[in-house]
Amino acid sequence: MRKRNLESKVEVDQPEVKARVLAVLQSLSGEKTITEICQETGLKPIQYYKLEGQMINGMIFAAQSSLARRKGLNPLMETSNLEERNRQLRQENLRVQSMLRLTRKLFRVGRKPRGPGRPPGKRPPKAGSPETPVSPSSGK
Repeated sequence: MRKRNLESKVEVDQPEVKARVLAVLQSLSGEKTITEICQETGLKPIQYYKLEGQMINGMIFAAQSSLARRKGLNPLMETSNLEERNRQLRQENLRVQSMLRLTRKLFRVGRKPRGPGRPPGKRPPKAGSPETPVSPSSGK
């Protein structure tokens, strides 16, 4: 098995940044434990895990970009296409909302229909209230 020389492959001007990148790569490759890396770099474990997550996301993005270029897709063109699609969907959403408002106004959706003989805005009296005529009992 050949030994990898990561330090020569990582070209970064800032030594602290280079140390952190190398540390995460050594951890991912299994050369060092996270405890060892935290002791060497002065990072807390939570900081290390955040850094590792950011680096992995960056690697995934780089891999996706290279695949997209190979397939002939330009990320900038894809972004502009998505922005145009977003604009169209927002415009369609506004149109549908306008149609819904108009439909509700025309058909008064959501309001209870008035009963026959009931004047607008008045509720029928409750049972047993003084306004309700009580039928006389037939037993007395």
